[in-house]
Amino acid sequence: MKKIPTYIVVLAAAVVILLGIWQGSIYLEGKKPVVTVPDNITHVGPKTTFSVRFSDEGRGLRQVLAFIDQGGKRQPLGGMDFSVPGETQKTMQLTFDQAGLDLSEGPATLSFTGVDHSLRKNSSTVTVAVTVDHTPPRISTMTSAHYINPGGSCLVVYRLSEPAEKTGVRVNKTFFPGYPFDTEESQPRFAVLFAVPVDARDDNLKIGITALDRAGNESFSTFPHHVRKATFRDRTLTLSDSFLEATMPEFQARVPALRDVSPLDAFIYVNEKLREENTHKIETICSASEPRKLWNGRFLRMSNAATMAGFGDRRTYTYEDRPVTGSLHDGIDLASTVNAVIEASNRG
Repeated sequence: MKKIPTYIVVLAAAVVILLGIWQGSIYLEGKKPVVTVPDNITHVGPKTTFSVRFSDEGRGLRQVLAFIDQGGKRQPLGGMDFSVPGETQKTMQLTFDQAGLDLSEGPATLSFTGVDHSLRKNSSTVTVAVTVDHTPPRISTMTSAHYINPGGSCLVVYRLSEPAEKTGVRVNKTFFPGYPFDTEESQPRFAVLFAVPVDARDDNLKIGITALDRAGNESFSTFPHHVRKATFRDRTLTLSDSFLEATMPEFQARVPALRDVSPLDAFIYVNEKLREENTHKIETICSASEPRKLWNGRFLRMSNAATMAGFGDRRTYTYEDRPVTGSLHDGIDLASTVNAVIEASNRG
C-alpha cells in the first residue's frame, strides 16, 4: 500500500478545517435578526394597522412574535414559525381589532421579537411605548349660521376634544382641510372654508365635519346648513369661422394634439379636454394651500369694468346652426377699455 504524500494529508485537513469553520460560522452565527418598526407609532386603537419588518442575513428567521403588554398582562398580537432555514425577510401586518384582545385606554407597551435559525438562536426585541385609545374625537360646532349659495363658499368653526391627524369638512366626496388657530390648547379649534357645487341643493349634499385621531379613530358630524336657491343663465353662443380662425392658431401652436385638426375641432378640444385638465390642475394646487391666511379685507372688483359673463352660466356653442359643445362658466368675465390698468384684487 502506497503511503499518501504528506502535502495531500495537510491539504485535506485544511479543507476539512475550513469547511468546519464555514459551517460553524453559519450554525453558530452571532449576528442578531433586525426588527424594523415604524417611527410614528404612538397611539393604537381598533382602527390602527401597521407593518413590522423582520430580517436575518444568516440562516434566516426561525420565529417572529408580537405582543402588547398592559397592566402586567401580556397578550399576543401575532406570530409565525419557520421550520426550514432560508426565510431571510418577513413582514407582519398588525391590527388591534382582534377578537379576544382585552385592552383598556391608557399606557401600554408593544413588543416585537425575531429569532434566527442559528444554534445560538439569536434574538432581537424592540419595544415601543404607546397609548391605547378607543374613543373617536368629539366634534363641537361653534358657528351657527351656515347659509350657502350654490357654487359658493362658507366658513365653519369647530372644536375637537383632542389633537387630530386629519380634520376638515367633507362635501360629498370632496375634502376641505381644517386649519387650527389655537394649537396650544388641549381642545384645539379649527376653521374651514368649504365650497359647494353650482348645482348644489339641500337634498343632493352630504356635508359634515370629519376628524381622525392618532389611533385611527374617526368621527363624522353634520352641522346645520341651508343651500339657498339660485337661478343661472342659459346662453347660446354662435361660433363663426372668423372667430375660430383668429383664436385657435395660438392653441394649435402650443398643443401638439391640435396641430392637424380643424379650428372647430381645436375649439371643442380646448373647451372640453383642456378645460377639464386646467380645472384638475387648479384643484390639485388648491388642495395643498398654505395653512395661513394670505389676504386682507375684502376682494376688490376691477374698476370701471362691465360684466360680460356671469358665474354659473350654462353655455351651448353652435356652429352652422347646430350645437357642437357646451360648458359651465366657473368665473365672471369683466371687460374694460383698451390699456386699462389691471389691479390686484387683494394681497398675495
